[in-house]
Amino acid sequence: MAHLSTLILEQVVGQDLLAVEMAEERCQAYNIPFIRISPKGIKERIDQIDDSKLMDMIWTTLMWLVRGAPELRLERVGVKLGGMGDEIESRSSL
Repeated sequence: MAHLSTLILEQVVGQDLLAVEMAEERCQAYNIPFIRISPKGIKERIDQIDDSKLMDMIWTTLMWLVRGAPELRLERVGVKLGGMGDEIESRSSL
């Protein structure tokens, strides 16, 4: 009920939260672990609408995940990246 009242108040008052804050609150409301991945090297804003910049961000993030998977222990959150490393490396060199 507290989440509903907060949501209504934000809509009525017009309080703007950052997209990350909204995502985190939604995950908390449903008891879902919130994991934010912020790879180094991405200088663009997360609310980018340019398709080419978005694709660059996606590939940069995916390469960062594949290269750092052993130290990130992604298996703890159910993320499986096995076998994608070679494909990503070949695409990143295009």
